[in-house]
Amino acid sequence: MSKRIFFLFAVSVLMVSCGGVRRRMLNAELTRAEDLRNPAELMKIVETFRPSDKEAVVHAALASGRIPSFPAWREIADRFGRRPVVAQALATAVRFPENGFDPEAALKTLQALPLNKEIIISMLALNTRSAFQAAFSHPEFDKTVAANLWRAKDIVRPGDVAAAYRVYPAQAIYSAYRMKVKGIVTAKALKSMGVFQKVYGVPVCDSPAEFLNDPDWRVRVAALRAVNTRKGAAKLLDDKNPLVRVTALSVYLKNGGTVWRKAKSPLSPMEVETLLRVSDKAELAPAFFEKGGRMAEVAAPYMPASGKTEVLAAAVPDYAKISFLDNRIGEDAALQWSEAQFRKTGSPAALQYLLDKLPDVGKAPFAADAKKMGGVLLSVLDDFGIHEPLPKPEALAVYLNRLKEAKQLRGFTLRTEKGNIRCRFFSGAAPLTCLNFAKLAEKGYFNHSRFHRVVPAFVTQDGDPTGTGSGGPGYSIRCEYNRLNYDRAGRVGMALSGKDTGGSQFFLTHIATPHLNQNYTVFAQLTSGMGVLEKIEQLDEIKEVTIEKNGAPR
Repeated sequence: MSKRIFFLFAVSVLMVSCGGVRRRMLNAELTRAEDLRNPAELMKIVETFRPSDKEAVVHAALASGRIPSFPAWREIADRFGRRPVVAQALATAVRFPENGFDPEAALKTLQALPLNKEIIISMLALNTRSAFQAAFSHPEFDKTVAANLWRAKDIVRPGDVAAAYRVYPAQAIYSAYRMKVKGIVTAKALKSMGVFQKVYGVPVCDSPAEFLNDPDWRVRVAALRAVNTRKGAAKLLDDKNPLVRVTALSVYLKNGGTVWRKAKSPLSPMEVETLLRVSDKAELAPAFFEKGGRMAEVAAPYMPASGKTEVLAAAVPDYAKISFLDNRIGEDAALQWSEAQFRKTGSPAALQYLLDKLPDVGKAPFAADAKKMGGVLLSVLDDFGIHEPLPKPEALAVYLNRLKEAKQLRGFTLRTEKGNIRCRFFSGAAPLTCLNFAKLAEKGYFNHSRFHRVVPAFVTQDGDPTGTGSGGPGYSIRCEYNRLNYDRAGRVGMALSGKDTGGSQFFLTHIATPHLNQNYTVFAQLTSGMGVLEKIEQLDEIKEVTIEKNGAPR
């Protein structure tokens, strides 16, 4: 009897082991097919699926929207679509950018699947009259419809949003915000709702000024923008939150506020940049420029024309010098200097300006030279739609190893000058994105980089060593759109200039941002340091990024 039990145990262990090997192989094969953007390869893999390949089927459903391949998507739906988790993945894949799915064919397939929230959202995202009617015909999902009316922007009318708001106000507010529907949201109702509803409801409510003193800084930012008056902004020029202060300063100056109200106060570099850009008073710039460092960097573009010699000789980034020339001397001077600087140093900022300003014929020689130079210049080219050929096929063993490495990743810490931000990786949902970020961090790529983009109550962005917004590691990674949503503050996503153009730039959200869902790869979540994130301003420094792996001491 004991021998029989041992034999059965050994067989079960062997079966589990074989199943694990098959699962890893299929995962690697699918990842490879995605990297190659190969629809035919994906279909071959799908045709080999067994009923037990549950994880691989979900992966393939998402891959069919990423590569994309509508035939593979429909094949998966026909064979495995009755499984709720597969149906959800198939529905999510419909919303991936540039998948080219025919709306009517996709709708027909979605209607045959077990109904769920993701299917309703995707029906609305198809943005056709028939798909909208199909979504609307399921009253049990009315709250989901109310929250996602904005997706069917060509079909939905203001009256539809108003009707949804009367029944489901908390859910319909985001649709009202995205579609700029005013006259339905009241401040009285909004005050009893959460921060998400307030941030998106204030811009369209009847009395946004009532939220200028809201306890949450993000609501105050939304109120400042919505009120848009000098008087309203003046109250918050000295707010305790730096992102509220900089928003208030911008609104104050745009509405005729005097610069002297803030010019003599202690200002951060982000506030100085706002002061000089919005006021456009060149006489203020020299005092900040003389301070050197970051102050010189933000002041340089707004220096008077008479300061040309000083600006071009200063130890400030090329983008600041080019901005100065463009602002004060003229585009021809900026182009001439950029061309010389690009020829001399291969300046990414100079290349960016040349590609932005020159006609297509004039861009060609600079693009050709940039390709030869390689490195970060390839990332600049990527931003302008000048892409390198797809990578050559790599052996399956390479993908097996990469996925194994990704599985070991636990999280990372951004050590900034304002404090530490810890994040948890989603290596199951976006393995190659997580692995790319980790490898860059381990090389010290992010060390001493600066947050080049901060949009209060939206995102904080870094990962560009050039500080221009077009820099990167010199290569691109493909998007790993997934089922994770930007449904909370602290989501970490890959910044893009189009599908499959990610590299090193990443952002952290200040609040839930549904319109980013399935458009930017979610690859991590902030777990501590939200208070630090809320204080980070443009040009603040990341001192170091450290990676945590499973099994390693914390």
